[in-house]
Amino acid sequence: MIAQLQAQNPLEPANGNEYVTELAQFTQLEQTTNLASASELSSAVQLIGHSVSYTDPTTGAAATGKVESVQSTTAGPTLTIEGVPGVKIASVSEVK
Repeated sequence: MIAQLQAQNPLEPANGNEYVTELAQFTQLEQTTNLASASELSSAVQLIGHSVSYTDPTTGAAATGKVESVQSTTAGPTLTIEGVPGVKIASVSEVK
């Protein structure tokens, strides 16, 4: 599909139906991406106040602590755990 779009002039699609179909596919992809992002952020927010085991992003060492807050970044949500910011959800190995 990417190759087709690169070769196609968006102002002159092969036919109107094809253009509408591609536009609908992009809209659906965008909605799916937004839903996944919202779900991940919601999961992160639910960790606030819980003790977790995680890998410290600066030292790489295993650590434990209480989740204090969640930040929404372009790379996805990150946690601040007892003063340690930027902990990715994937770095959490256990929720207590």
